[in-house]
Amino acid sequence: MNPIRKTAKPKALKPFLERTYDNLHSGGWIGLDPLNWPRRYETHADREVVAYLASALAYGNVAQIDRSLTNLFGRMGRSPAGFIREFGTKKSEAAFEGFYHRFNDADDLRALLGLMGQILRRWESLESFWAEANTTALRAKNGHTPQNTISDRAGKFIRAALALELPNTVIELDGRPRTSFRHLMPQVDGPSACKRFHLFLRWAVRRDDGVDLGLWTPERSGERPADLEYPVDTHILRLSRYLGATERKSAVAKSRREITNFFKGIDAEDPVRFDFSLCRLGILKRCPTRENLSACKACDLRRVCSRYATMKSPKPPARQPRATPAPRRVP
Repeated sequence: MNPIRKTAKPKALKPFLERTYDNLHSGGWIGLDPLNWPRRYETHADREVVAYLASALAYGNVAQIDRSLTNLFGRMGRSPAGFIREFGTKKSEAAFEGFYHRFNDADDLRALLGLMGQILRRWESLESFWAEANTTALRAKNGHTPQNTISDRAGKFIRAALALELPNTVIELDGRPRTSFRHLMPQVDGPSACKRFHLFLRWAVRRDDGVDLGLWTPERSGERPADLEYPVDTHILRLSRYLGATERKSAVAKSRREITNFFKGIDAEDPVRFDFSLCRLGILKRCPTRENLSACKACDLRRVCSRYATMKSPKPPARQPRATPAPRRVP
């Protein structure tokens, strides 16, 4: 494969990204995306917990995720928030017998709902717990300046949640939560991209625009769209490479930061607003993984896409040095 070619500077990409945004950033394109689940509920409390659970299980193919979420929320009744607040009785724990989603099972789910139940009963919402976790962390710094990215604050949120009571079913012999459970409560301030948690934050923090949900307010959570970082999946990573946002080939924290900083050069107040529309290009196969010039010619980004430029005008093969003839043998 030819190397990714350099593209225009971020600001020069804005008109092309805006066209893609206008065409694809709407509720009509949600389809089976896990984002469709919180919108099925009317109350703010239900939407918040459903958004967290839907994003936590958003790994695997879309149909598989939707089946698991149908199974999960079908067991929780009309009000998932009410169910979680009361979670812990034998009746509610038995409701998840036999549940699994890829490598998460009923024990992982019960432990997660147990933590969420403790949070809702004491703090009323995940947003209030987020604010409290970060206020406590600031006090613990004793006046030192804390790190100030949303990933750092998410790390404090996760650590505060894991400090609550956990069942023995998800505790390993060394006293730490087992790996499959930590997949639902990841180390967001670590080296991984943590796409699913940043997806939840995008849904919660960005305003309700028919796609994202606007569940949290700056006044309560302290978070604004300008603080968000990209939920980096395979689609965003690939398209970001084509646009020149990163040259990394793996979805890690470093690529997430590079991609976010690149898009801040386009829209500093709301850098992740292009996330949904760019993902649609991959999900809808409008940006195919294999060479397909006919598909590319219908894409609004083709004029600033290094991949399209490479396919349209491939580099000529390197000239091979002429072989030196073998010396002639004299009899």
